[in-house]
Amino acid sequence: MLSSLSPLNYRTFKFSSSKALLWLKNSLVILGLVFCQTLHADTEIVLANGEWSPYQSEHLPDYGFMSLIVKEAFALEGVQVSFVFRPWKRAYEEARAGALDGTFMWRHSEERAKYFYFSEALISSRAVMFHLHTTPFKWNNNKDLLSYVIGGTFGYSYTFENIPGIKIEWAGSDKLNFEKLLLKRIDLYALDKIAGYDALTRHFSPQQRAKITHTDSFDRPVAYHLLLAKTRPESKAFLKRFNSGLARLRASGRYEQIIGKQLQGEFSGAKVKPEATPEHNIGDN
Repeated sequence: MLSSLSPLNYRTFKFSSSKALLWLKNSLVILGLVFCQTLHADTEIVLANGEWSPYQSEHLPDYGFMSLIVKEAFALEGVQVSFVFRPWKRAYEEARAGALDGTFMWRHSEERAKYFYFSEALISSRAVMFHLHTTPFKWNNNKDLLSYVIGGTFGYSYTFENIPGIKIEWAGSDKLNFEKLLLKRIDLYALDKIAGYDALTRHFSPQQRAKITHTDSFDRPVAYHLLLAKTRPESKAFLKRFNSGLARLRASGRYEQIIGKQLQGEFSGAKVKPEATPEHNIGDN
């Protein structure tokens, strides 16, 4: 066929064929990029993480035991997790705006439910009231708090803070509140039990820790969740996959294995920076 073409027509045909091949090549590259981006959107998720040792911390093995649980639950469903560490307020706002896929270890609230889908419970925990052994205290209801000065941490919220007659002295961190407790400048300090004893281990001597005990809350335990932004179209699919992965993790016994490692101290917060402070609700349902 080519032998019947004139030299001019042959050059024109060859040029057109080269352009067609180049166009086809570029089109395939673009399609490949679109496919990769779609695949990436389905298999990778970016979550805001923060400092709340031993649950989660940039300075802990596996970023804390709850970070490991979240990562492995997603992995069972073929999703790779990347963590970015932020102060808690910024973590929440970036996730709410859709700049990140979500954040985790938050309690349910009607306000948060406006902006996020909530996963099945990651873990349930109960706030306790820390106090000195020399301070007699029973916590049968929030009226029992009226006779005491309670330590509060900026960025936390407490179900009892707006009760008339409740006296709260605010400070910037768990560490500062435990120092005030030891100095008897406050009588009580409400905090998650696991996080509280982790903070005591990180910041205080055995002799100081021996002076402090706790009383369980009269209230029921509260669940913590993964939050996925409603502004992101992938969130519902990610939520379904995460809940499935979390159920598989529990059924396999791996979830309890990770919790067991935490109880054995494998996620010790001893090396966490002292200034790291979470911003979660305490005793909030």
